[in-house]
Amino acid sequence: MLEIKHLNPESLGKPVAAYSNIARVKASEFLFIAGQIGIDRNGRVPADIEAQCALVFANIGAALASQGAGFANIVSFTSYLVHSQDIPKFAQYRTREFPGLFHGGAYPPNTLLIVDRLVREAHGIVLCNTMIYGHALGPPAQSVQIPALTRQAKSSGVARYIGRGLNRWSNVHIADVAALYVLAIAKAPTGSFVYVESGEEGLSEIVKAIAAKLKLGPAQSFTADDAIAAWGRATAVYSLGSNSRVRGKAAAGLGWSPTQRSITDWIAAELS
Repeated sequence: MLEIKHLNPESLGKPVAAYSNIARVKASEFLFIAGQIGIDRNGRVPADIEAQCALVFANIGAALASQGAGFANIVSFTSYLVHSQDIPKFAQYRTREFPGLFHGGAYPPNTLLIVDRLVREAHGIVLCNTMIYGHALGPPAQSVQIPALTRQAKSSGVARYIGRGLNRWSNVHIADVAALYVLAIAKAPTGSFVYVESGEEGLSEIVKAIAAKLKLGPAQSFTADDAIAAWGRATAVYSLGSNSRVRGKAAAGLGWSPTQRSITDWIAAELS
């Protein structure tokens, strides 16, 4: 018959979080569970530490339930984090959720370790790209806006923007995107959200630069209906007729230093 006693002798002091100093156990059978991380059965990793904690304990609960056991049967934990800045959120999660898992405040002993990395590390980062320009660095690929504007200009002989072309987009060169991705993997804390941008320009100025590079004469305006007919509703409305203005302050904090700052300069020098 299983018997677990959680003890906190006065000589050891009061636990500083949701754990006990000692677990005294009498049992005839033992169940050992491999380390669980914040990745679901489909391999998806949440961006924030609390969502990862929820997955970890859900996975532990599923392992226990598969053998007819529950959290009351747990003797002790060893917890591993790869970023010390996640300790407060990890502790907050345990303080909030453990009363529902371990009734009566009988929390198992827990040893918390900060490690360099996990073998299969749950390291969720979100990089939000803006208007990407530049030639593909690997297999043939194209971004959305510049190729669409260029194809329309070449096919019709007139470079076009929508309305007055006053809408503005943040933008970034593909080589700088690649450099930031490498930096983010190495240095960004779990749960980071980073805008990828190194400049901003109006659509009319971009289209005028395309017209000049292709030697097509003055750029001209499209009505909304004509733009939808030429590019389709999604591209016309969301990619070429909208505003998307952000600032990449988090990227600068990682030490990112873009080499390209002007999309119109790149168009003048390298657009083909």
